[in-house]
Amino acid sequence: VWRFGVSTKNGMNDTLRTIVGLLEGGKPELQVAAAQVLGELRTKEQSAVRALGAGIERSPVLARFCLEALAKIRSAAALELVACATLRGDPCADHAAHLLADIGAPAHGVLARIYPQAIGDARQRILGVLGREPSAKAQEVFVHALSTPDTAPDAALFLERATANGALATGSELRQLLTDKLDEPLPDACVVHVLQVLARLD
Repeated sequence: VWRFGVSTKNGMNDTLRTIVGLLEGGKPELQVAAAQVLGELRTKEQSAVRALGAGIERSPVLARFCLEALAKIRSAAALELVACATLRGDPCADHAAHLLADIGAPAHGVLARIYPQAIGDARQRILGVLGREPSAKAQEVFVHALSTPDTAPDAALFLERATANGALATGSELRQLLTDKLDEPLPDACVVHVLQVLARLD
């Protein structure tokens, strides 16, 4: 497969290598341009994805363009980098969450994997993304969140919104997961929120 004269199937050719080189060591405006081009090419070449990931750490301005490029590429490695950016404590975290919300269910698997690493605002950020259209992977995270006093209120709120907006296509699996959870010892505050969600699902 060839796009814009760059091989996207059999590794990097000279043109792609040059673009990656500009991203890694060019002037700031050329780094931004290189990130945009890599996003348009949607190349899954590992060296390009790694360079975009490194660009996230270089500057807040470049980070936005690198995140947007990775969101367009959508390979497993690219989505992992965007998802990990939601754990940051800077504006890039919100931008990464917005991009993942637009991607939807294909990003839920990686968000579910990194959720245990998240703390504070990062957990709320991830729940907000997953709550837009709760997939099966997302529902597993919500069950965990509802079982934790710190996150139970937010988890219940996002699920209630999803149910009200019709974003939760079917609640039967979630209902069963939450019903099973009630058989376990839970803090009273968590039990209250689980019951609220079950009432909404019914």
